[in-house]
Amino acid sequence: MAYASDPSNGYFIEGKPVGAVYSYDYAGVRDGVPHVKTMDGNEWTFNDLTLHNRTLGLDKMYYGGTTIAPASFGWANSFSWKGLNLYVYMTGNFGGKFRAPTAESVPLANSKNTISKFITRLMESDGTTFPTLPAPGDYMCYRWGRYLPYLRGNVEDASFIRLKEVTLSYYLPEQWLRSIRLQKAKVFVQARDLGMVWTANKNNYDPEWLPGTNKPSTSFTFGASFNF
Repeated sequence: MAYASDPSNGYFIEGKPVGAVYSYDYAGVRDGVPHVKTMDGNEWTFNDLTLHNRTLGLDKMYYGGTTIAPASFGWANSFSWKGLNLYVYMTGNFGGKFRAPTAESVPLANSKNTISKFITRLMESDGTTFPTLPAPGDYMCYRWGRYLPYLRGNVEDASFIRLKEVTLSYYLPEQWLRSIRLQKAKVFVQARDLGMVWTANKNNYDPEWLPGTNKPSTSFTFGASFNF
């Protein structure tokens, strides 16, 4: 048995892969309050933390896949032409899942919280596929953040292809080098962590570096090498 309040707790579940993702099914808004539905057919309001706080077991939640990609991809190749050499290196994962970031707290209707894109999603929702903003005076909405991150609609395909490195080099012609007693010489420029070539999720997130994490920035290296 595991705590329903922490579907990503990292427990090893018999019969399921490492990194198993469990979620609640969103059941719509009634009387201004969102609801979730569990595997046993019962529904719970976001205002009721009984489900969240009790040791109910993952058998009441929906299994949505694993965060550990079952397949990975790597491709490297070089292309040469008249002293120019282009090296391209790409990586990728396929078949894994991740939880898309969402609002972890809900602003009170009469508050002055900064509006982020996650809160905007609540504002623009009609309640059919995602919760709406709480009604004025509903001060129980502070509890909604316990359920929002763990809705099935937030579980997305983590498949991607990343452009990891591109290096362009140029070998100087040998006739240029004889007079200065060099055997080989080249100049090059290298770019690393260039970003995503393709992602399967609808928001074009980098599944390994979600918003709010310290994603590696693109770096450039210029250099030269000589053989005497």
